[in-house]
Amino acid sequence: MDVAQLVLPQGSRLSHYLKGKGLTFVDDMMVTLSVCYHRHINGIPLDEDKLIAEILKRRHDAYKLRFKERYHHLKTQTSQTW
Repeated sequence: MDVAQLVLPQGSRLSHYLKGKGLTFVDDMMVTLSVCYHRHINGIPLDEDKLIAEILKRRHDAYKLRFKERYHHLKTQTSQTW
């Protein structure tokens, strides 16, 4: 288990900040921190809000795709039983 997965969900100031930005999944928090750190050490503008918006959009799109696949699977199972 990753150290961040043990620390972030416990309610640190950092996790509260990221949750306030809309990030609720620890994996999304870690991606944000990793990308921002990489940008910081390389002198690239952080664009934190844009990055978070992209991460949230990817999470939402993945959720919609999984929902669509499950709905389609259930729909085909139901039509086969009749």
